[in-house]
Amino acid sequence: MQRKDISKIPAEFLPLVKQVITINQDYCREFRRQAQRLNAEILKHPTKILVFKCMDGRILFSSFTETPLGYLRNFRNLGGQFNMGWKGLKEALTGTVQKLHDEGRGCLAIVTYHYSKGDIKRGCAGYKYDVKASIDGAMQFKKQIKDAYRELPYHIFPIVVGIETDEESLKLHNGNGEFFDLATVDPDITDDEMFDKLLALYEYIPGSVLADLNPLLMGNVRHTNKIKLSNRPIAEMEHGEWLVGAGGATAYEWLHVPNAALLVGQYNPNIERPIAEALHVIKNGWHPGKKFLYMSAASYGGNNHPSLVMPEVRYYSRIIHETAEKFFPELLPDMYPVRALVDAYTQELKIV
Repeated sequence: MQRKDISKIPAEFLPLVKQVITINQDYCREFRRQAQRLNAEILKHPTKILVFKCMDGRILFSSFTETPLGYLRNFRNLGGQFNMGWKGLKEALTGTVQKLHDEGRGCLAIVTYHYSKGDIKRGCAGYKYDVKASIDGAMQFKKQIKDAYRELPYHIFPIVVGIETDEESLKLHNGNGEFFDLATVDPDITDDEMFDKLLALYEYIPGSVLADLNPLLMGNVRHTNKIKLSNRPIAEMEHGEWLVGAGGATAYEWLHVPNAALLVGQYNPNIERPIAEALHVIKNGWHPGKKFLYMSAASYGGNNHPSLVMPEVRYYSRIIHETAEKFFPELLPDMYPVRALVDAYTQELKIV
């Protein structure tokens, strides 16, 4: 598959394309650098942690929990809204838990919602900034996961976790009305004290699984304390994305930069809706002449040859363009398509 000659990209869009390439290159270098830490973390904490989250580019769960790159498996969609009735999602999730079962590993599914304690409008646009609706939606999907695998031998344990985006702190729910807000935790909390909190909150989850969750929470306490001490301006927390992306979820694991991208996974059968919502967010900060990119991407590796996934890339690019034509035709002159393939093993991006 030939790389695209980026020098032929229109000059007004070229800086944004170069920025995408730089973000990918930076991630790949750090991904390689953290490989030893990642391998050690997996050996020490073998539970696979899945994160179901919003397409909002501010939700950087690895950063919030100070976990090594590649440790988490992310699923993204508008508002963090998922449904086990989606065939593609069910197949992807079942394939993952089956593989983990064969390896003798458990699985923790973190179903998230997000909100802002400082301004409701910095919350989740996918739920129209309604925090209660966000929590109810997350609880419903958690129940769907439990019901779907209840009679099967897989060790998958779903929990609901809120993300407060002002300070990037986590709030853990147990489904019985109890929660544990890490924003209120003493920064000097010990590993053992945190573990005791988890044992009390999740009496139905094995201690070995909670022991693998514990480091993420300790990381979030450290991270949140840094945010509090930094006194960062509110502007960093508001929407400022300049890229709308769609396609394979694992194709965007490298794109973890605040306020860069709104990313739509491939599992929602009505993918036009989250794409339209992403374009709506872009439009809120847009004016004629302000350029942005729309990107379609897919991963390749192993038996998944580039020629097999390239039709996906073309399909999602067309869907984004058609959705813009239908709902936001005024944006068309200021949007430019980027089609890409991503190496599943190195995360290297190839614009094609």
